[in-house]
Amino acid sequence: MRQLRAGLTLLVVLPPLEIVASEISSILNTGLSEEALAILMQLCEAGVNPEALAAVVKELRQDPIDVALSE
Repeated sequence: MRQLRAGLTLLVVLPPLEIVASEISSILNTGLSEEALAILMQLCEAGVNPEALAAVVKELRQDPIDVALSE
């Protein structure tokens, strides 16, 4: 809350983190679905290194056929 003049108080309500992340993802044109973004956020919250996740996403996007064939 912020205190304004004359004793008025402004209540600042922040949107949920998922909404903010979705907006940022959209602005940056990441192409991530809502589901993929939610999964990545959960992994980060669980302690997975975000840079490692970004590297995996980049690798999967480069050539998904090669990744599927190597399994």
